[in-house]
Amino acid sequence: MALEERLSVCTFDCPDTCSLSVGVDDGHIVKVRGSNAVPYTAGVICNKVARYTGDFVHGPQRLLYPLRRTGPKGSGEFARISWDAALDEIFERVGAVIDRWGPQAVMPLNYAGPHGLLAGDSMSLRFFHRLGATQLYRRALCGGVRSEAWAGTYGTAPGCPPEFAEHAKLNVVWGNNATATNLHLVRGIRRAKRAGGRLVVVDPLRTKIADQADLHLQLLPGTDVVLAWSLAAELERSGSLDDAFIAAHILGAEEFMALAREWPVARAAAVCGLEESQILTFAGWLAEAEPLVLSPGNGLERGRNGGSGIRAAIALPALLGKLGKGNGIVLAAGNAFPKTLARLQRPDLLPAGTRTLNINDIGRHLAEDDIDPPLRALFIYNHNPIVVHPDQNRMRRGLARDDVFTVGIELTMTESMTHCDLVLPAATHFEYSELYASYGHHWLQRAEPVIPPLGESLPNTEIFRRLAARFGFTDPCFKADDAELMDDAVDGADSRLGGIRPSELPTQRALQMGGPDGRPLSMFDNIFPATPSGKIELRSEALAERWGAAALLPSWREPEAAYPLRLISPASDKRISSTLGDLKASRNAPPLLMHPDDVASRGLTQDNQVRVWNERGEVVLRLAVTDAVRPGVVASEKGAWLMTSPTGQTISALVSADLKADLAEGACFNDTSVEVSRLRSEESRHHSLARQRQVAQTRPECMRHGVANRGDGRSAARLSDPEAGPIHGCVDQLDGHLGHFAKAQYRVAFPVARANAVGVEPHSLLERPAGPVDDAAFELVDGTIRVDHKTGIRRTPHANEADTLIDLDFGNDSGVRGHIFVTGEGDATAAPGADRQTCLPTADPRDMLDDRPRPRVGQYR
Repeated sequence: MALEERLSVCTFDCPDTCSLSVGVDDGHIVKVRGSNAVPYTAGVICNKVARYTGDFVHGPQRLLYPLRRTGPKGSGEFARISWDAALDEIFERVGAVIDRWGPQAVMPLNYAGPHGLLAGDSMSLRFFHRLGATQLYRRALCGGVRSEAWAGTYGTAPGCPPEFAEHAKLNVVWGNNATATNLHLVRGIRRAKRAGGRLVVVDPLRTKIADQADLHLQLLPGTDVVLAWSLAAELERSGSLDDAFIAAHILGAEEFMALAREWPVARAAAVCGLEESQILTFAGWLAEAEPLVLSPGNGLERGRNGGSGIRAAIALPALLGKLGKGNGIVLAAGNAFPKTLARLQRPDLLPAGTRTLNINDIGRHLAEDDIDPPLRALFIYNHNPIVVHPDQNRMRRGLARDDVFTVGIELTMTESMTHCDLVLPAATHFEYSELYASYGHHWLQRAEPVIPPLGESLPNTEIFRRLAARFGFTDPCFKADDAELMDDAVDGADSRLGGIRPSELPTQRALQMGGPDGRPLSMFDNIFPATPSGKIELRSEALAERWGAAALLPSWREPEAAYPLRLISPASDKRISSTLGDLKASRNAPPLLMHPDDVASRGLTQDNQVRVWNERGEVVLRLAVTDAVRPGVVASEKGAWLMTSPTGQTISALVSADLKADLAEGACFNDTSVEVSRLRSEESRHHSLARQRQVAQTRPECMRHGVANRGDGRSAARLSDPEAGPIHGCVDQLDGHLGHFAKAQYRVAFPVARANAVGVEPHSLLERPAGPVDDAAFELVDGTIRVDHKTGIRRTPHANEADTLIDLDFGNDSGVRGHIFVTGEGDATAAPGADRQTCLPTADPRDMLDDRPRPRVGQYR
């Protein structure tokens, strides 16, 4: 079949929401590139989407059928069942929970996997509202602090479009790892710099965008509010504030400035860890530049002072009178769209008095049963809570409870899904129609499916439509199809839609959400603050009412650190939070970045395996020595899966879920204190084995085909010599990482003289990076094992003086198939305890690196 180009939209949790052109061949996505449907994204997309979409949609990890758990929670042992059986079991078991505990013992645990208006929450919330389930305040996990800070200051009005950055004389990127998470903003900033504009970056980490800055203020995490106050005070001292604008349009300016005057440059520099000259230079550039564009990110919200930091930062353009006429703040783009969420989600179906829980507290509620009624049934969708929640170990304990019935809806067998009783296969965003209102630009988009759903997977809307029917919900709203849901999601009467129904918007071009005058939305040009006073509110009664009296004005809480280092967790350029974390590029743990001074004081060196720990957990990471972080601060990217870690923990395990930001009770990921120490050799060995057990829990082939893990040898793969027959009898669900597992049931051992190469075909089974690895899949005495990227072959670059015992251990795992081979400079004899004697052919290891026939010991069938 000829390649067809079909239009789509990227739904990942990213502000850019790029328009896509998808190449489809015989039902398979074979190419993804940008389209020009959105002029802002202009045919350019990130490497993640361009490179990994095919694997994301069609890879062996994709879930295709409903599954029922057959082993312990977390084991990943499932059997395929029918949709009818799954829906019946959900109805019966959730019904039993409601009969005993009431409907509030049931709760959705979801977040922001796909960002379409339908898949995000439409039919799903109708279902949970009608059920009377506990409601979830999701935004506290990420984005809520920033949203509340903006709403308290500017109300429900949107900030300026990100296109303004291209024409700014000064761009300020504050707490925004824009190169990894905001690609098209960076492109606009680069064009502005080429035209003579300046760039200031405020970030504790020297990110790629910081490397390009004219001024990088590498402040201590959580001190953003102090820096913004000091800037305001210096701007006042220099006579740069716009008194007329302040008098006409700002509420609470004097109270705000009273706080700011307490932070002269010298005092602020000491607290922030900056040079006084940096603050003075920044203040001078703010005063001089017009247009000025400020682009805050999520980084500065992720601490105890997060709300105050954002409020103080976004006050600066207002105090300067630099809003409108090309000036602006790139925030709150979601407010540009005429969304009608009450019509879409139907909160009127919810019984009065139904409780709402903070998403950051769910791990505690599950683990400790500290609420009444307790949570006894969960639906996890659009979310990977074990990886992304703070206090990871507490969340794992909660999800491991056998008395909590858990339903998962997912694309792939995440580590959260392994804790579910039932797993339902979800369709990807390429497989259903959707409507997209970006949170990073002002363009409304619609997409149609480019391929049909794979296997028996279904869109979220259809899954909850079927659940509603099984629960006997006969209200007409539960029969609405996806086109009707689109029409419920956006106000079709809004003049900007030009009389076109939302469900009929063209897919080949996006619709810009402009102002009444047809120009882009811009504060004080064609829109104004939508606060209770109609002014910019630096003193917010609304925030005080929602979050307590302390939220009336920005405030400062000094850090309380039990350990000497502050851990921050920037975004990855390989994942979107944890999405794509099971693909090849993300299967190795990100390194820990540490300043040379901190490295030296601990006697560490580059590439050491180090323990990063506090009272909540322990993570083992490779050390990267760099001045990209300042002394006292360490960094490691967020979103890595547990399978990357020998301790079965990632950096989320170190973050407190009880420490909350000053607004929205937000998570404090960048307010985490830790210590770092060298990993002792015996610990390294212990963690090596643990790492392999962790890897063994991923079962892509088993999950794809819905095959239950068997312990009796039935329907199992068979290890055999093509000439002599079976070497070792049945090997149940052979694992792709042929490692030394503590509970391995099957073993073939060969003593090999001067072994020089071991490996597996196909190479996709061995995807570790080149370099020494402690937890090698093959045990070699005094041998260093490396991986050749092109072939996946593990080789010993030097021979051993004595015979080497090579243990090939097979865990009872994921059903992959391939060939095992071992070569040596001489004959091999049977190892004591081996099941049969096998002679290994002699071969030059260089033969392993080309396409010639290779000697093989055994074969998976």
